[in-house]
Amino acid sequence: MNISRRLAVFVLLVTILFLNVAPVYGQSNIELELSATYKFGEQITFTARTKSPLQISSVSIMIYDELQGITYSEPVTFTSEGLSEFRFDTRQNSLRPFTTVRWFYQVTLSDGSQAVSQTASIRYDDDRFTWQVRDGNGFRVHWYNGDDDFATSALNAGSAGLQKIAGFFTPDLANPVDIFIYANETDLRGTLYGAADAWVAGHADSAAGI
Repeated sequence: MNISRRLAVFVLLVTILFLNVAPVYGQSNIELELSATYKFGEQITFTARTKSPLQISSVSIMIYDELQGITYSEPVTFTSEGLSEFRFDTRQNSLRPFTTVRWFYQVTLSDGSQAVSQTASIRYDDDRFTWQVRDGNGFRVHWYNGDDDFATSALNAGSAGLQKIAGFFTPDLANPVDIFIYANETDLRGTLYGAADAWVAGHADSAAGI
C-alpha cells in the first residue's frame, strides 16, 4: 500500500473515531469488591467478594461490551466465604481488542429484595506484544516494531489527517486518540475473529477512541 493510500485510509479511520458517544451508568446500592484479569484471546475472569455477610438467593453478572453495545447476563454463585468467580470466553463472544468492558452484579437477597453493585471496568488490551508509546498532536501511538522515527512519522500522519478533517468539522481532542500499529497483517488479524475480517488492514473504534 503506497503512502498516499495509507494516509487516505488513516484519515477515514480517524474520522470514524469521532462519530460516537459513550453510555452512562447508574449508581450502586450494594458494595462488592470487584476485580478482573484476562488472558488475551481466551477469557476474562471476573471476581467479586462481599464486604459484609449477605443472605443471597440469586446473582447475575451483567457484562457490557462497550464497542459492540452488547450486554451479557450470566448467573453466578457466591461461596460461603462470599467469593464469586466467573470466566467469560472472549473468543466465543467475539470480544475485540482494546474494548472497554464494564460489569456489575444484580443480586436477589433471601428476603426477595433486589440490589445492584457498583460498576467496574477493564480495557481488554492486546498484551501479546511489548508496546512502546509516544504522545503528541492529540494522538497516543503504540508500536512494537520500529524506532522513534517510525513513531514520529505516525504522529505526523495523524496531524495531516486532522488538517483534512478540520475542513469538515472540528474534532474533539480532549482525550488523545490511541493508535495501535501492528508490524504485519498476521499480527493484526490475530485480533480478529470472523471470516469477514480476512481482508481487514485497519480498524477504527470510535467508542474507544482507538
